[in-house]
Amino acid sequence: MSLKGWDACFPTVIGLCERKDLLSDVQEILHSTKSDEYFSYLNESDFDVLTPTLKKEFTQEVINFLRVVMKINCDVQLTTSWLTNKSSGQHSHTNSWWSAVYYLVEDAEIEFSKKAESIHVGADEFHLNNAMEVVYKPKMGDMLIFPSTTSHEAIEYDGSGERYSLAMNFMPKGQVGFFDSRFIYK
Repeated sequence: MSLKGWDACFPTVIGLCERKDLLSDVQEILHSTKSDEYFSYLNESDFDVLTPTLKKEFTQEVINFLRVVMKINCDVQLTTSWLTNKSSGQHSHTNSWWSAVYYLVEDAEIEFSKKAESIHVGADEFHLNNAMEVVYKPKMGDMLIFPSTTSHEAIEYDGSGERYSLAMNFMPKGQVGFFDSRFIYK
C-alpha cells in the first residue's frame, strides 16, 4: 500500500462548554416568560431574552472557545438570544458568525449535518471524518458552540416535560479582516 497519510481538511468544529452555574439564572428567565413567547417571531424584543450578566458570561465562553480551539483572537458580541421548547427542521442561522445552544433539560438531542455529496457511497465504518450527520446529546447546563452556517436540527424530545433550550447568535466586534477585506463591526 502506498498511502502515506491523510488530513481532515475544513472540519466543522463543535465546542462543548459546561456551565451548570448559570442554570438557575436562565431558568428564572424561562419561568418569567410566557410559554407562547418561546420561539416567537412577533417582534425584535423576542430575540433578546438575556440579562447583561448572562450575555457577558455566554459571550466570554464563545471568546474563550475561539481563542483556545480556533486560534481566533477577536472581540465578540451576542446579537440575539431566544428560548425554545420545540424541535426544529434542518436549518442554519443567517446573518451571524457563530451560534450556541444552552440546554435546560437532560436528553435533548441536536443533529448537525453536512450538505449531501453529489455522489454518495456509504462507508463500511462510521467515524467523524465520513459522517453525513452527527447527533449530540448534551447534558443540562451544557452549551454547544458551532459555526452559524452549520446545518442543524433539534430532534423531537422523548424526555419527560418539555425540551427547553436557549439559542444564541454571535458576531465579531471591532475590525476584522485585512487589506481590502477589512470591516469594522460595531
